[in-house]
Amino acid sequence: MKKYTDVNVSDYDLSRVQDSIRQSLDDLISKQLIDGILLENVSLTSGQDNIINHKLSRKLRMWLVVRKNANSDVWEVSSVVSTKQISLRCSANVTISLWVA
Repeated sequence: MKKYTDVNVSDYDLSRVQDSIRQSLDDLISKQLIDGILLENVSLTSGQDNIINHKLSRKLRMWLVVRKNANSDVWEVSSVVSTKQISLRCSANVTISLWVA
């Protein structure tokens, strides 16, 4: 998300509105959960490490399963050496949507 930039104005009230908007957006943007990507239709196979490219241009901070098509537990394993990937295992074959941040 782009950083908010004030427009130079001479009107005091408009300047106060801009200040309020900037403060609110800066607070929202600073939340780690917001700064992420939704990966949809990720197929996981049970009994193996499932290596997923998280597509972030930085180190992964967190991940959340936001949708799954089967009753399956999903957990992270630490077998990946790349900072651009995450390795997940599952208790049953499942297709998930994954929020990575």
